[in-house]
Amino acid sequence: MEGEAAHHLGRVLRAQTGQLYELSDGEQVWLGRIENVSRDRIQFDLVEQLPVVHPDVNVTLLLAVVKFDAFEWAIEKATELGVSTIVPLAAERSEKALLAAAAKRADRWKKILLEASQQSRRVRVSMLAALAKPDSAFASRKDAFGVLLSERSTASPLRKVLQGQRAASAILAIGPEARPQNPAHGDRGRRRTGLPELRPR
Repeated sequence: MEGEAAHHLGRVLRAQTGQLYELSDGEQVWLGRIENVSRDRIQFDLVEQLPVVHPDVNVTLLLAVVKFDAFEWAIEKATELGVSTIVPLAAERSEKALLAAAAKRADRWKKILLEASQQSRRVRVSMLAALAKPDSAFASRKDAFGVLLSERSTASPLRKVLQGQRAASAILAIGPEARPQNPAHGDRGRRRTGLPELRPR
């Protein structure tokens, strides 16, 4: 192990020879024993390969950009819960100043995803996609089973919408007005996206 990860493990966590850690390359997981610790390099002896459990459903979260403290909390928790990809959405009610600053936050958000993945002992780190508008975000994921969370009293309960579903991939949209516009219907595109609208229960 080299670079920033080795520096953090060796200098911040004060790793010592003989300690055991789980190591992953995104596909496999090994139990490793530290053999040597230097300034920016840590050498491991691979003891045994560990079983890997991948999620049954590949989940993409379309998350409307809101105030950064709330947004960063949300991407951290989504990663810990197993979301594969997070797409920041430039929703109708997202503040323009936040959208303009989002690109500059990308490196910080990727670091949050990395640390949350490590904290929750995930094999693969969640991916952060580029800022997207709802129309393009929904259109690029037509093959996935989609769920649009809603506070409307007429929306279907989550349990009812998910009943009997066996999709390999799914998208979950959440946030203020995280829906594409559909001027033809005077609403925000339920017919265009094909997403069932539901309320949590």
